[in-house]
Amino acid sequence: MSLTTPSSCPKCTFPTSPGLDSCPKCGVIFAKYRDRPTMASDLYSPPPALAAPSARANSGGLPDIYDPSFHARPAGSSMAKRISQTSDGEEDTGGVWKNLGWGLLMIVVGLYSFHEFATLETQGGEIRVNVWVLAIYKIAGKFGVLAFFLACAAVAGWRALKALERG
Repeated sequence: MSLTTPSSCPKCTFPTSPGLDSCPKCGVIFAKYRDRPTMASDLYSPPPALAAPSARANSGGLPDIYDPSFHARPAGSSMAKRISQTSDGEEDTGGVWKNLGWGLLMIVVGLYSFHEFATLETQGGEIRVNVWVLAIYKIAGKFGVLAFFLACAAVAGWRALKALERG
């Protein structure tokens, strides 16, 4: 039996009489309920304090505090322009595999579009197409659509060769 009995159950708030060790309604044992952690923060100990910023080792030449000059850009240079240039000033054409992938995708889309337009011409019906592809189809027909996508694939292949030459 506990030394003090609460006047109501701490779990279900059912009124209790003195001298009880547990709640007659929910069965909670008062001694165990009282000894449990009351907050989630009581379940773990906090991590040790981190070192002050001035005591950290400066790895990689990064500033410890914010320095506005660290992010300064020359006047007239956009971020996209700086990203798209390599160290020797030449335009970045992307990776070899990325360009070959885009080229292959353009070939597949061109062949698929050619097949869809050929089926449409022979069997009739309706298909949903992009407005630009529809414009090319109305101007040059299904072969024009195929030629457009093959030209896009050729550009991607050329860019892959440029990337391969650059190393």
